[in-house]
Amino acid sequence: MQLITVNNAIDYLDTLNAKYLYLEGLLTFEFENMCVSHWPKAEHRENSSIWLDVGIGAFRFNEPVLSR
Repeated sequence: MQLITVNNAIDYLDTLNAKYLYLEGLLTFEFENMCVSHWPKAEHRENSSIWLDVGIGAFRFNEPVLSR
């Protein structure tokens, strides 16, 4: 799997369809604000976050661990 920054993922979004990758960034896990933002902050752009949809089933976060 490839390690990729949030900015690179956004820039090349069309080429990443159906690919597995490691996303490097800052995780924000709050009520109605779940995203991974680009790191370092000095390279942060206006749209440097990827929003996460926490679902049920196989793709589900361990909320107590993330809250810590």
